[in-house]
Amino acid sequence: PQYVVARREKGDPELLRVSLGNEKNALPVFSFEELAQGFLRTSDLGPEWHVRELYNGELASLLLGVHKDVEWILPNPLPVPFAAAEALLNLVDRGSFVRFLLTPRSLQIS
Repeated sequence: PQYVVARREKGDPELLRVSLGNEKNALPVFSFEELAQGFLRTSDLGPEWHVRELYNGELASLLLGVHKDVEWILPNPLPVPFAAAEALLNLVDRGSFVRFLLTPRSLQIS
């Protein structure tokens, strides 16, 4: 599974995005719940935000559906304020990330 920071709402989840400047933003996605929890703790977002576990197919579905406006994924970002410096180095475009999510684990390069 993957982990994102989401706002508690009915219906489709609101997923946290971080600003990249130039009116662009990215969706932080974490490989481990502990990384997501650390990011959330340092972000001071408020009690309505929480870490949400998403399986690969579910996250791909969100990125191809209600969150199709997400252009960039930021895998395992460091907690704020360190995130901005390394963000541009680790960005993955949405299409490549969705392909990664939908590729069977046995075919992924480790």
